[in-house]
Amino acid sequence: GFLPDDLTRKDVWSMVSNSMADAARYDRNVELAGILLPYAGTGWSDHELAVLLCKMDCNNFAMWDDLLFSYAAGVFPIGALANHSCVPTCCIMYDPVTKMQQFHCLRDVEVGEEITHAYIDIACEAMDRQTKLKQQYHFKCTCEHCSCPPTIDAQYTSMVGGGHQ
Repeated sequence: GFLPDDLTRKDVWSMVSNSMADAARYDRNVELAGILLPYAGTGWSDHELAVLLCKMDCNNFAMWDDLLFSYAAGVFPIGALANHSCVPTCCIMYDPVTKMQQFHCLRDVEVGEEITHAYIDIACEAMDRQTKLKQQYHFKCTCEHCSCPPTIDAQYTSMVGGGHQ
């Protein structure tokens, strides 16, 4: 298969965090994998499909309606290439009319500069952002915003959105 032979449920847990909400997500993905298995072709196990679905949970995009309510999740491979930054170069949106993902630059982007977007609400304080990123995406952000002193973070947070969570 495409997964290491020694991959365990514990490894999968580390992909989706150890909170009870993620335990429910993993269990849902195991159930869904069991349903999809007959359609997956040969060579797939329910565990491999569950791992793939867990990875999808970390890489999919919400699809929003006109009132900004999320009504579905989509897999957009190009969008998934954009890394996170709490000082993003763009925001990524889904257009329900064209059914396409759109990148909107938030400022001028230099030639060769990385295209980034915020995976989480950047109006939260650094500690809250770090916790959310670790739980959902399994990394520690080291962008310029997260690396600044707490007093500057507090000023930025109040300017961006008042520290909403």
